[in-house]
Amino acid sequence: MLNYFFECFTIAGQLNVSERKSPLPKHMKIYALMLIIFILINAAMYRHLENQSSVKYNDLYSLYQQKNDSAFVYSVKHASETNPFADTLMAISESKENEDPAKIRQLIDRAKIQAEEIDELLLTIIEFSDTFRNNAVPQLSVNNAAMTTDMQQDMFYLATQARTWPPLYHISYLYWEV
Repeated sequence: MLNYFFECFTIAGQLNVSERKSPLPKHMKIYALMLIIFILINAAMYRHLENQSSVKYNDLYSLYQQKNDSAFVYSVKHASETNPFADTLMAISESKENEDPAKIRQLIDRAKIQAEEIDELLLTIIEFSDTFRNNAVPQLSVNNAAMTTDMQQDMFYLATQARTWPPLYHISYLYWEV
């Protein structure tokens, strides 16, 4: 090896280019060339697959956003369905002592069902009211709901803790206890 170093840097004209010896054997050059080609092919394939997955993710992301937008609009349009619940609660509160217990029981049962529906509607509105700022990635939260901001997640937690149906079950219990 040392001889090769000195041979390469001798005075011009003493050694012919064809006389120089290669420091690597021929099969090592072939292996190095094959390794470089293999790395380049893998890099090109990786880049191609990354572009494909990016396109698929963007398509899925836009479909997710469309689903959220349409569900949010639907939920807001049907939010007026809370009026029957208020009417049922008013009917329960205005009932007299001598009124038929079966009628009161029907009102309480109807109010329980309407309260559960309102709770689900509220949770749905909160879940679909995401902002998607800065391409926020949805994260699973309570009951596998997808939330994108901390504020949305806090509202969802609050809505799950402050449901309307537990007081109605308590009213039902107190009505039949007395």
